[in-house]
Amino acid sequence: MIQLMNVLLGAAIAFAADGRSINNALAFPGLFRGALDVRSRAITPEMMVAAAEAIAARAEGGAVVPSPLDLEIHQTVRRAAAEKARAQGLAGTARLS
Repeated sequence: MIQLMNVLLGAAIAFAADGRSINNALAFPGLFRGALDVRSRAITPEMMVAAAEAIAARAEGGAVVPSPLDLEIHQTVRRAAAEKARAQGLAGTARLS
């Protein structure tokens, strides 16, 4: 039992230590696209939380996050980020020159 706990703990630590991979593969593409779609001047913490919730909602079968190969994840995150930007009044605030 102790050996199993050590293996599970090691896997959890490795997963937590590699948060950048999750951000790069799952969060940022959709988050940036959502901000661009609505012409938001900023990406807010609330938009990041909306992205995280969208990612978690796509996870299946007890997984913490969905597979990076999930073809819908970026669109799901894009929609969540854009909706939050609109709700915060950020749509159309970007200065594009």
